[in-house]
Amino acid sequence: MLKLLRQTNFALFWTSGLVSAAGDWVLFTALPFFVYHLTGSPLATGAMFVAQTLPSLLWGPVGGVYADRWNRQQVMIVADILRGIVLLPLLLVRSAESVWIVYVVGFLEVSITQFAAPAETAILPTLVPETDLAAANSLNAMNDNLARLAGPALGGAAMATYGLPTVVMLDVASYVVSALLIAFLKPPVQAAALREHATIWGDWLAAMALVARRRPLAVLFGVTATAVVAEGVLTVLLVPFVKDLLGGGAADFGWLMTARGVGGIAGGLLVGMMASVLRPEKMLSAGLAGCGAILLAMVYFRSLWAGLALLVLVGIPGTAFIIGAQTLLQTNAPDEFRGRISGSFGTTLALASLAGMALGSTLGAPAGVAAMFSAAGFIYLVSAVTAWIGFRRQWNGAPKQEARVPRP
Repeated sequence: MLKLLRQTNFALFWTSGLVSAAGDWVLFTALPFFVYHLTGSPLATGAMFVAQTLPSLLWGPVGGVYADRWNRQQVMIVADILRGIVLLPLLLVRSAESVWIVYVVGFLEVSITQFAAPAETAILPTLVPETDLAAANSLNAMNDNLARLAGPALGGAAMATYGLPTVVMLDVASYVVSALLIAFLKPPVQAAALREHATIWGDWLAAMALVARRRPLAVLFGVTATAVVAEGVLTVLLVPFVKDLLGGGAADFGWLMTARGVGGIAGGLLVGMMASVLRPEKMLSAGLAGCGAILLAMVYFRSLWAGLALLVLVGIPGTAFIIGAQTLLQTNAPDEFRGRISGSFGTTLALASLAGMALGSTLGAPAGVAAMFSAAGFIYLVSAVTAWIGFRRQWNGAPKQEARVPRP
């Protein structure tokens, strides 16, 4: 797996992602505390997260279309530069009356990301051989967890010592470094661009027709969205689970999140080493089953020590699930459709996550946190069985189902 980091193109791509993600975590850690300090309002703080969620619903498919129309390397460079510029108005936020700037900046930054993310997903398969794609995705998943460990600590220290302006400029600098690294990439020639006179709607419909025709993609969309509903339930109920069922406090919650990050790094290493011998369909199915089983074990044991151990352990199937899904998307979507399908995949998962959060928020009190956690575990297990059935031809080594590629 580490041989990939000796390949210049992938090393530049991977380092760019690590630097950018670390900068984002620096700001993501400090900004909610800053907003709450100014306003004293949980609602005002929560509105920041809503502003950062909406763009994925609004622009995901559009960003995917342009990731197929435009040069993907240039999209990534321009997106990094624009996101760095968009952050600068945060330097003007000094009172509760100017907190609205945080919402506008968050919305714009994540909107730009909707164009960059599909381009990143689509360009990666052109940088490494297909046989190394799962290992490359493993390394990418691992750098996200490395950033999650380093970024929050740096963000908290910078915020406490120097204040928000320093935190903002650290994130701006991370985007500048990321853009410079991407500029040195030398990817192969991109597949023929979409016809410029075609409508965005027509281009997107062509991609969705391909998803419907190609069984592995259709199964992937359905199975992953179902699992992400469960993840949305967990997102809103994890704090009540720690407080009410495990008897923990804020410090314990922090340790549990750290354990999850450590598990993600361990999972990235282990899954990456197994990527050459384990098909992505099996990664996906086994990962979903493992996540479901560990969730049910957390409900059964109900102790902080068990929670710490299980959250480290869940990093392995959780990473397998993510890497399997990403690799299946990249290998089953033709290059000229990969941006659109990736953007629509992200939007589908965002909708599923919101649905899960709504379910968790609505049913958490009447049904009970333990019951909702158990339900989430069973959803994961059902998704695993569905994936096994849906991909059984690939499990047996059958060739990928081909479909006539519709023209936009």
